[in-house]
Amino acid sequence: MNRRLYLDWLRGIAVLLMIEGHAMRALLDWNIRATFAYDIHELFHGLPAPIFIFAAGAALTITRKTPQSASPHTKSVARNWRRELRLLNVLIIAYALQLSDFSLSRTFFSATPEKLQTLLNFNVLQCIVAGVLLVRAINSLGLSQKRLSRLLAAATIATGLVTPLVWTTGPHLPMWLGAIISRHYDSYFPLFPYVGFAFGGAAWGLGFSQAARLGKEEQFLHKTILISGGVFILCAALAAIPDEVVDELVVHGSPAQ
Repeated sequence: MNRRLYLDWLRGIAVLLMIEGHAMRALLDWNIRATFAYDIHELFHGLPAPIFIFAAGAALTITRKTPQSASPHTKSVARNWRRELRLLNVLIIAYALQLSDFSLSRTFFSATPEKLQTLLNFNVLQCIVAGVLLVRAINSLGLSQKRLSRLLAAATIATGLVTPLVWTTGPHLPMWLGAIISRHYDSYFPLFPYVGFAFGGAAWGLGFSQAARLGKEEQFLHKTILISGGVFILCAALAAIPDEVVDELVVHGSPAQ
């Protein structure tokens, strides 16, 4: 099997960050958790889920086959069916983990509204499945690599920009739909904005594939490190701004005021 070890390493780092983050949350004293250093720690702890979703999108486009190279043989069809069944298994496991006391009967026949809401929460596994399906749908349009890259990059940016608007619709939608697209029903990783990481990963995967064909993987990875490092530093700086200052800028600094 031709595995991409760099994606396995990326997922492995995400797993370690996830375990470390949950351990620190469980073990550290509340006084420590109130410090700025812990806020920076939480910034790192927030990375695993986006990394998993990003890697899922990247894997799709790095292994992308053009319509001309796709095999029509029975083995290829069977492989595609196995791939879809794996996605279905992930989705089933994702919701099974949210069952009340891991019981179908208790969930559907004696569940409170709170427990039903927990079952319908949209978390990282559900987001990965949705992201994979959406990237595949875009990939199936038969666009050239250049146009596909632009579309995925535009989808990445658009997902982040429309998220505040989408979230405002959450309270007015059925619980199952509101939980998918917004945080209103306490979903940790709703489709907006997190599916944007799948689009971003897919766009990155296309760029990496192009660089690999030209023998410029190292230069591409250096650019990736520089850009992502700059974005991370910017996010850390923004996270350091006190909430009171943000509220003051948003409320009193708007033109309407």
